[in-house]
Amino acid sequence: MWRDVRKDCLEMFRQTFLYLECMGLLNIEVRIHRVALFLVYEGPVQRSLDRMRHAWNAHPLRGEKMKSPNLLFIMSREEAIRDNRWLKDPGDDLERASDPLYGVDQADGFMSHINDFETEPEAVQDEIEEGIRVNTDEEIRRAQQSLAGFDFDFDDSNWGISAYTQVVLHLATAYPAEAAEALRGAFA
Repeated sequence: MWRDVRKDCLEMFRQTFLYLECMGLLNIEVRIHRVALFLVYEGPVQRSLDRMRHAWNAHPLRGEKMKSPNLLFIMSREEAIRDNRWLKDPGDDLERASDPLYGVDQADGFMSHINDFETEPEAVQDEIEEGIRVNTDEEIRRAQQSLAGFDFDFDDSNWGISAYTQVVLHLATAYPAEAAEALRGAFA
């Protein structure tokens, strides 16, 4: 399934980001570039993932007589309601269900990858200190305020590249101390 997600809904974004890097328009080390990339592509990436989820949940499964996961859920729910089992067991409480390892069977061999979560930084500041390039909520909020009224969803007929460059240019104007770094390369 992950191969399908990458191929069917994320590959276009990956290729666009690689193109931006190759053309000297994107350097993930530059905060203005990271923030602009997030602001322009967060919505389209999420919509693409949502379409993939919808398609996946609606596709027919051969082993289930061509019924979709959505249909199987509805059928099992209706059966549980008929048998008066639907509300008898409300399931686990919110605290338990919020555990990142909730639902992971330790015997399935997947645990070795899950244990990596224990060594990852838990806070944005920890990630920044470890050299991981992330945008803080404050950076995003300030950039959104600076770009109030900008339509991030406009179709630039260029895979978002024109919108991205407009956002970078605007943020470089809004944050002159970072402008020189942001406007190197192809922006120069």
